[in-house]
Amino acid sequence: ADAVSASVTVHAALGALSPEHRAVLEQVYLHGRNLEEAAAALGVPKGTVKSRSFYALRALRTAMEAR
Repeated sequence: ADAVSASVTVHAALGALSPEHRAVLEQVYLHGRNLEEAAAALGVPKGTVKSRSFYALRALRTAMEAR
């Protein structure tokens, strides 16, 4: 039951992110890609992936704390 509850919370928090932030987290954490691979998959520079992942994780933490 705890795992289901955590999954629902994370899913809802991911839904609160911008599409760009969600896409970066999907590439890095769900697909296991490194910065270069994620950048190539998203068609953005490596620095953009790094920046977006930082701000996406911060926004995700904030969204999860609010729930």
